[in-house]
Amino acid sequence: MHFPTMQDTVVTRLRTQILRGALKPGQRIIERVVSGELGISKTPVREALTHLEAEGWVTITPHKGAIVTAMSTTELKEIYLVRIQLEGLAARLAAERINDSTIHALRELVSRMAPQGPSEIEEFMDLNTEFHKIFYEDSGHTILCEILNNLQNRSLRYRWAHLDLAESRTRMLTQRRLLLDLLARKASAVEVQKLIEDNLIQNCKTLEQRMQSS
Repeated sequence: MHFPTMQDTVVTRLRTQILRGALKPGQRIIERVVSGELGISKTPVREALTHLEAEGWVTITPHKGAIVTAMSTTELKEIYLVRIQLEGLAARLAAERINDSTIHALRELVSRMAPQGPSEIEEFMDLNTEFHKIFYEDSGHTILCEILNNLQNRSLRYRWAHLDLAESRTRMLTQRRLLLDLLARKASAVEVQKLIEDNLIQNCKTLEQRMQSS
């Protein structure tokens, strides 16, 4: 069992502030301020910022420190280009190995996602993340899952900032149910792969259109 470290706590806090818009693109994150707010030393804050830089949330430059990374359609398309390829692969591998117990666990998650109200978007997104995690773990490839987790985290801020959340949740639930139907009827792994890839292509197009119109 993994117990959160102080670095984990800082990563979660800063990531949430960026997602919610409390920390805006281009805004400087001052280590001293963060450590003072949390009552901790600057070391775990510095480590957390290095972690967030690796995930693409912040950019660290000499003499300036950490700045919240700006969003761009170029980065969005790069993220989804890689996600489409790797998640398609992970979905195919998982579909070849998945069992009824895992399908049941995925159904339970979707049932918990369905009744979420407007104020519960964070819980909804957490459940959606857990859905992906459980499904892709059945691929049997740990490194692939780690890479996907990083990519999904990088795309989260785009979805929070540019999607209509109610509309997005409805579409995501529909996509999850279609996937479960394929898995339950033992559809071919290639069919499952295509569904995942098509979903990601559509999600990317929607996000790009929203960014260009905002």
